[in-house]
Amino acid sequence: MLRVLEESEVERIGGERAITVDVRRRSSHHRDLEAQVRDGKFRQDLFHRVFVFPLRLPPLRERREDIPALVEHFALQVSAVNGWKPCLHPGRDGRVTQTAWPGNVRELRNAGRAADAAGDVRRGHR
Repeated sequence: MLRVLEESEVERIGGERAITVDVRRRSSHHRDLEAQVRDGKFRQDLFHRVFVFPLRLPPLRERREDIPALVEHFALQVSAVNGWKPCLHPGRDGRVTQTAWPGNVRELRNAGRAADAAGDVRRGHR
């Protein structure tokens, strides 16, 4: 892994030469990697290769004002793919913005998909 990150090369098991790869990488985590390195739970050499351009995105519970726009985006996205009319309406139901969403955006997206699918079933389209 370190060689891939540092030199953009891989070597197949039993291979005779390195193969150059052109990849983009992204990683996400919910732990403090610097503390993990200090505690000996994360390799320092790997940390310096993956922690190049850190961005902190607060959880949804700390940015509830983003939830209606995300709900609308996911509802439109799912509806367009399936030819459905969106049945989620941001702002109509205060429960959406009051939920803690511990699964963050993935949980919100999946809840939107489930709600749209349930609405489609009620309309007799499945």
